[in-house]
Amino acid sequence: MQHTPPIAQDDAAPVPPSERPPAPPQVATIILNWQDTEQTLCCVAAAAAADYPNQRIYVFDNGATAASRAALAPLAGSAVLLESPVNLGYTGGNNQAISRALADGADYVWLLNSDALAGPTVLTSLVALAEADPGLGIVTPLIGDHTHEPRFEFAGSIVDFRNCDVETTGDAAIGRAWQDRYPDRLVVVGTAMLLRRRLIETIGLLDDRMFAYAEDTDYAIRSLRAGFANRVDFASEVYHRAKPDIRQPHGYYYMNRNAVLLSRKHCGWVGGMRMVTTVAYRALGDLERFGNREAEADAALAGLWDGILGVTGPYDPGHRMPRPLARMLKARPAFFRKLLDLL
Repeated sequence: MQHTPPIAQDDAAPVPPSERPPAPPQVATIILNWQDTEQTLCCVAAAAAADYPNQRIYVFDNGATAASRAALAPLAGSAVLLESPVNLGYTGGNNQAISRALADGADYVWLLNSDALAGPTVLTSLVALAEADPGLGIVTPLIGDHTHEPRFEFAGSIVDFRNCDVETTGDAAIGRAWQDRYPDRLVVVGTAMLLRRRLIETIGLLDDRMFAYAEDTDYAIRSLRAGFANRVDFASEVYHRAKPDIRQPHGYYYMNRNAVLLSRKHCGWVGGMRMVTTVAYRALGDLERFGNREAEADAALAGLWDGILGVTGPYDPGHRMPRPLARMLKARPAFFRKLLDLL
């Protein structure tokens, strides 16, 4: 009796393309480096440990120097290295990397802050949520800091278009309730936001005029207005290093200026001027807190002033609020805050 030999594994009939499972979407993870390669390397290492099977990491070196190039060079085999010799800001650097990623065929772009650390399952969870609903433009994890209370620095934000205000919560229960109740008002922070390719192709890139700060809120609002939805993935969390109580001067400048620019952009001049009052109140409070910190005080007031003037682009430390007005506000910040309380 003749026996038919078993078919060797290598001789097995190939699976027809129509029966093969679809490849997972390609995700471009973009990490911006600026003056802190050690932090960037930690972020890249965590992102590279993701269990997601189709990720390509892009590292954009903003204001690249010989030292930063040397520090990032070992990533050449595992990441796409891009750079600019001048600092293009958060918006400019990310926009360059996003354009490259789309040209490379990315289905999603994950903007991951260099001071954020993602666990191995985060990206898989974000993509699964986005794939389940083609109407989602942006998906973000919870943003947490276990060294502070509340545990989450971000669990959801909603925009009030009438008053040009954004309210943020660190309470996951409140964030869930907002997401269910106000799907057309939910905005997100940019710490680790996943962007659908179709969204980028529809609304364009980040607004370069803002340079840094508030560009994430702007993008989320543009997403809503284009008919997409934004979502928080409550099943995933990214750790984000807490900000110091006193920031660098440029932080106060961008925070104040861009709050006014954002309101003018989405709520018109009336909304913008309403925000001027809000930002002025905050800046005056900062003046009281700064004490003798002249650089921070000048930056906070310059941001308010440039927001009123509609100045865009990078911060110029030499560009300040007119000195007589600045001196008056610095001399009696508590008094002028009380005047604003009467408005």
